[in-house]
Amino acid sequence: MSRIVMKTWAKIEARHQKELDGITIEDAVFGRYLCAVKLSNNQYGVSSIIEDDKVHCDKALRDYGPFTPLQIRGRSLPELFDYQKESATVNMLRIAVLNALSSLNISDESVKLMVDTDPIDLLEIKTGQRVILVGAFHSYIKHCLKAGANLGVLEMNQDALSDNHRSLFIPADQFEVVIPDAEVLIITGLTLVNDTLEGLLKAVRPGTKVVVTGPSSSIIPHVLFDYGVDMVGGIRITKPEVLFSLVGQGAAGYHLFKYCAEKITMKKC
Repeated sequence: MSRIVMKTWAKIEARHQKELDGITIEDAVFGRYLCAVKLSNNQYGVSSIIEDDKVHCDKALRDYGPFTPLQIRGRSLPELFDYQKESATVNMLRIAVLNALSSLNISDESVKLMVDTDPIDLLEIKTGQRVILVGAFHSYIKHCLKAGANLGVLEMNQDALSDNHRSLFIPADQFEVVIPDAEVLIITGLTLVNDTLEGLLKAVRPGTKVVVTGPSSSIIPHVLFDYGVDMVGGIRITKPEVLFSLVGQGAAGYHLFKYCAEKITMKKC
């Protein structure tokens, strides 16, 4: 269970306990790349898709309980975050729900919120600077190379990089060796969903500029700031009526920006 996720939920719950009373998961859809939820207060959120590593064809592992198909609608938010049986579905729902709840409460006196802004545009990357990307952000790769960065890309799968960028590939299990050398570290929000973010942040040396970005990281950033993150990039849903159709038809993050969302960046004041 992600401590960052649970601490973020605890912060939202403490701040907005009265408003949260009675809110349930009204609906959820799981597409090829994204999961989306609608809450009963008409707030929407998304999460990246992760695969469950359990072998469900084994009868002993089959699950028909809470937060399985046809057992999601109407569930309360405390039930979701208190649920002890971990699964990929539960992780995705938690992130999507946090994003939905954060959409109206993401900024306060401690957070500078910038709309229609990508964190990469705020980084002053210098020639020769060691930049590590956790996740194959293709637009970020091009930006960093254009700036002359000494770039490396930590990835599980080398095929996630285009042919002309394969030389940048670093196996993900090398993070403890590579991350301490980074002057700039940019991490995919997917690490919030698969519960690897905290381990990555523990490998960061003081002075490194750290960014977490992607649709999954559209949460209130206070806990991330406490963990040493400097900037958080996410999305704000602008046309919720389009979201479920997009996700159900296999949308990736870039489809959201074209049809129903805008980029946001959050910095610590």
